[in-house]
Amino acid sequence: MPLFQSRLALLCLLTLALTVAAPAASAKIRVEVTQDAEAPYGDYGLYRWKELPKLPAAAPSRAPILEARLQAAVEKGLQNRGFQKATEDQEADFLVLIFGAIEDRLDLSGVDYELSPRVHWADDESLRFQRSYKEGTLVIDILDAASGELVWSGAAHDASDKPEKLVERIEKAVAKILRKFPPK
Repeated sequence: MPLFQSRLALLCLLTLALTVAAPAASAKIRVEVTQDAEAPYGDYGLYRWKELPKLPAAAPSRAPILEARLQAAVEKGLQNRGFQKATEDQEADFLVLIFGAIEDRLDLSGVDYELSPRVHWADDESLRFQRSYKEGTLVIDILDAASGELVWSGAAHDASDKPEKLVERIEKAVAKILRKFPPK
């Protein structure tokens, strides 16, 4: 087999292996946090749930079952961190707003083989790959109860070929987000 063809075959196999392995590689939950450094986090002890405002039509659809699991996981996580849910006769120090969604994603990738510095070859459709998967996003917002201002927000993103895997990982994602609340 000529060198060009054997390198191309190796490159194709490597690309295929990476494409098939991509769901496992993306199994790491990514977390992002934004916070108000001036918020009185040390004064926070009691929380209350805030209703999610009406979403625009273009927003991802809400999944009540997903949100119920998310709310239970957040309550457990906040209690593990020493916070308590305010009773009807208690005034909350902060409000918690949550959102969870699972969306369809499509990853298109192909082989771009450089023949020379200015010549690229990527027209062979047999070397193009597509992979559809689900991406889950969880958002936890903390609002100061007195001012109503957003003081902290944490989001987790996870991807999988199977949506049930995303649902199973809710507690892990919530725990990973709440490790950063309150900020130190």
